[in-house]
Amino acid sequence: MKGIFKLYLILSVFFAAACQSSKNRTSGASPHKEKKEIRPGEVIFKQQCQVCHGINEDKSGPALKVIFSENRKMQWVKKFIVNSQQLIQSGDKLANAVYKKYHESYMPEFKQLSEKQLDELLKHIKLEYEKKKQ
Repeated sequence: MKGIFKLYLILSVFFAAACQSSKNRTSGASPHKEKKEIRPGEVIFKQQCQVCHGINEDKSGPALKVIFSENRKMQWVKKFIVNSQQLIQSGDKLANAVYKKYHESYMPEFKQLSEKQLDELLKHIKLEYEKKKQ
């Protein structure tokens, strides 16, 4: 009799666990946290930019929201990202103003970034800026 009771108890626990697992699958509950989609521009920003720039706050470099809040021309912004020193040395007034405002420190060159990567980066900055505006 004791053996049957133990078997009944074990089967009951097993059955209850199986039902709970089945309930999670049918209710849409996921045992794993949903993963956030990471955009290519976000990866570039985190690897190349965020040490010196915030989207909405200044760090050692300017907050990148100015690209959109002050309607910068995208071709100018891309030139500055790729080689700010060249733009500064060419006498560009805006580039020189940024250079002077941020303690005359040069931004590193990012010549390795393709046009598509620059577009993805700027898209990420714009999305993050617009999130904060709301």
